[in-house]
Amino acid sequence: MPLRDNQKTRRPRIAPPRRAVAALSLAAVLLGAACTQDDPRFPAYFRYAVDVKVDGVPVTIERVVKCTGTRSWNTSANPGGWTHHIYVNPPAIGQIVPGSNAAVYIRVPSACEWAAEFQGRHSREPPLQPGDVVPVLWTSNWRRLEQIEYYTTPTSLSGTDSHVVFGGLQPITRTDRRAFEASEARAAHESPDLRALVNVEAKGSNGGIAPPSWVTTLSPPVGTRGTIGCHAVLSLKREDWDPWPELKRWVESLPDDGKFYDVRSALNDTATSLLRESAFSAFPKILSYPLVNKGLDPEQYARAIEMLNSLHPIFPSPDGAYIDNTKSGIAGCSYDIWHYSSSYASSIRENGDRLNYEKEIIIYSDAKFHTPLVNPNRSEVNLIIPMGGSYPRSNEAVTMRTVTNY
Repeated sequence: MPLRDNQKTRRPRIAPPRRAVAALSLAAVLLGAACTQDDPRFPAYFRYAVDVKVDGVPVTIERVVKCTGTRSWNTSANPGGWTHHIYVNPPAIGQIVPGSNAAVYIRVPSACEWAAEFQGRHSREPPLQPGDVVPVLWTSNWRRLEQIEYYTTPTSLSGTDSHVVFGGLQPITRTDRRAFEASEARAAHESPDLRALVNVEAKGSNGGIAPPSWVTTLSPPVGTRGTIGCHAVLSLKREDWDPWPELKRWVESLPDDGKFYDVRSALNDTATSLLRESAFSAFPKILSYPLVNKGLDPEQYARAIEMLNSLHPIFPSPDGAYIDNTKSGIAGCSYDIWHYSSSYASSIRENGDRLNYEKEIIIYSDAKFHTPLVNPNRSEVNLIIPMGGSYPRSNEAVTMRTVTNY
């Protein structure tokens, strides 16, 4: 039958073979998956162990750590290259003191890149060596977390005003999955709960710890997961104020009302100078991991060590958070009362008008972090600082809690 002039012809549609469709679909999936993938250097494993004595009892804080990682191609941080993310599992380790409820904890060093290097092809040493000294956190009861102290100085880790004597760091060694699995089996019975120190980016790792028993009026807000927070106060004595005569004049004009006063609110340039030029300035450079000199000249280092050894801990209590002037060189810790809601904090500080300059000073709501404060008795400039530093990132729910019910 002949076609009319206005009748259009249609070309036959040729469908690609089913195998080609499947191949194209698979290629698209693989191309998308290649944007972020497991880092082929991992998993890697290393053993980390530190010897201490806790109230005279020998304890080895030991764990085999699993390193994992991912890499992403062509990210905004590194266009045309790989961006790596490394995870340390677990990022903190602990050990229950035999025969007691006490426990000690240490932060895990970032040794994953060293652990992932191929045997026989590595030139770097592990980030910590025997002879290094690392901070140790101690609690009298790992189930309740009511008394917690963080020993951050060689002096405090010698048993002075502390429960812990630092014995030594064992050599960090590479190991394997079998050793890791054996370590996890031991940790399930010998490790305290680690969730109070670190958050883990893994399903099933969340959940809270019971608040201290003296918190009876209010509980932390629903959905809040606090972690242990450690704080201390640095002090610049009045006899060290000579370079800042304007500070002395201003302090003499302050009322005797038992309150902290922020130096920056009246003397902004002086506050900046105190942070940059007094012994406060050297302090952050030695608060490192491990506790070593990081590029300070001998005079600066001596001033910083003197200040570090003289810092006083801040502890919580039913009557309020207070500076304990009877202890030096350590930080006081709590289950993060500073970061709960104001109603929770006020329930702790309800008797905050009590002062005892010989032993403790109540921290009022007008006390602030990271800024010079004239203390209530006008004898010092205080700098309240958080201690403990940040923990490496973790993404696997390795043994973070013991199997013992409590």
